[in-house]
Amino acid sequence: MTSFAGDAELGEFLRGTRVLINLLPNTAETVGIINASLLEQLQDNSYVLNLARGVHVVEDDLLAALDSGKLKAAMLDVFSREPLPKESPLWLHPRVTMTPHVAAVTRPQEAIAYIAQTITLLERGETPSGQVDRVRGY
Repeated sequence: MTSFAGDAELGEFLRGTRVLINLLPNTAETVGIINASLLEQLQDNSYVLNLARGVHVVEDDLLAALDSGKLKAAMLDVFSREPLPKESPLWLHPRVTMTPHVAAVTRPQEAIAYIAQTITLLERGETPSGQVDRVRGY
């Protein structure tokens, strides 16, 4: 299996990508990352799925890539403005599928078990998983 990392390998990664699934954290480096320059590097007739943060996608650039035929379709769970304004062209675009910010469904039993485990770890003086690193921004 081939892996890619960092800005230096992003172009090579994108040239081999037909389905781009965005799960990036919201940091200063990732705001606007899915823009005209990035989209142009994807294979023709690619798909973009944004399940992370709305600020990652430059919506005008995404619409232009869809309208030009560069992208086959996009699936968006989040938007730069939420709720998405009713005048947004994303609502009526024939190659855009939208979900209502539900990419990750919380299952009550799993959430309860996780919370109980976290409380147990904290009571023992141990560090639970899933800590936010404020320096990294996520």
